[in-house]
Amino acid sequence: MLCFFNRFQAAGGRAILRNSSVMGFEMPNGKPGDHPFTDIVVHGRDVYSPKAAELVREIANLADDKQRRALADLLFSEFNEFYDPDVEKLERFLTDMRNKLLEEARERGFEV
Repeated sequence: MLCFFNRFQAAGGRAILRNSSVMGFEMPNGKPGDHPFTDIVVHGRDVYSPKAAELVREIANLADDKQRRALADLLFSEFNEFYDPDVEKLERFLTDMRNKLLEEARERGFEV
């Protein structure tokens, strides 16, 4: 699939806007179906199962940015909805992650 992006090229002391094509995927635009993490957290979809979606939402509320990005990357690469993911394995992983985050929050004195 071709993806187009704008590129500036200096010519004679002025910038000219040109289109260039690059082989690759199109950039997601934030709509449902672009990424499982945002589908669950932003768009309210139950991508894998209702239980997995609820766990992802809980984790998103408990985690910091680095942990949320790591979870988003994991969902996209290891549990991509288009490649028949192991939902039971995902639910176990998410449960463990949520429990660890809850424990860490309690240790720091947060009421959860």
